[in-house]
Amino acid sequence: MLITMSDKEIQRLAVLQDVRDHRITQVRAAEILNLSTRQITRLLQKLNQDGVSGLAHASRGQPGHHRHDDLLKSQCLSIISEHLLGFGPTLAHEKLSSMFALDIPVETVRRWMMANDLWIPRSKRLKRPYQPRYNRDCFGELIQIDGSYHDWFEGRATKWFISMMLPASCCICAFVKLKRPLTICFQPEPTLSNMANLWPFTATNIRYLESTRNPAKTARSRNLGGF
Repeated sequence: MLITMSDKEIQRLAVLQDVRDHRITQVRAAEILNLSTRQITRLLQKLNQDGVSGLAHASRGQPGHHRHDDLLKSQCLSIISEHLLGFGPTLAHEKLSSMFALDIPVETVRRWMMANDLWIPRSKRLKRPYQPRYNRDCFGELIQIDGSYHDWFEGRATKWFISMMLPASCCICAFVKLKRPLTICFQPEPTLSNMANLWPFTATNIRYLESTRNPAKTARSRNLGGF
């Protein structure tokens, strides 16, 4: 029979066995365990009557008094799997309270969803594979283009699209060879305008491109700031 005991209960067992073997007195055992001699006597009676299991907490392994009913748990999980699939525990808790009148603590919902594979915590999710974009060998091989459609003239004209072109082969080379990126303002359509204004930017590095015979490649980027 496997008996689960805490460190405190294991210490009590060791001291009470010393008392039974007459190695220490009950008064000394009370001082070690910080208990009264009367409580030491009661613990010795439990040990002699029920054995080691008599020192374990009686409520260990028993269902909690404040636990939710199994019918409520199954109802909650069925609602989540049918209507709230893909929701996180916090949002599922809010929807259960507002739409289905089930007032269940969010941590309880979290435990139920994790136990039934309805939600995976972020720490246990598999990392998404990202293909790294390595630096280009030569300056000017790759050009990043980013833009923003905004009321740049503050109501004095229609909305314009501002575009910035920057060589992305190497950040160090980009700032050494080109002191500042080329910025162009034009009206939509941005895609056609980007293509039409690509050559003025590459013309700044035309000598280098002609010497290396590397065609300029263009990539849209969402990570360029500065606007």
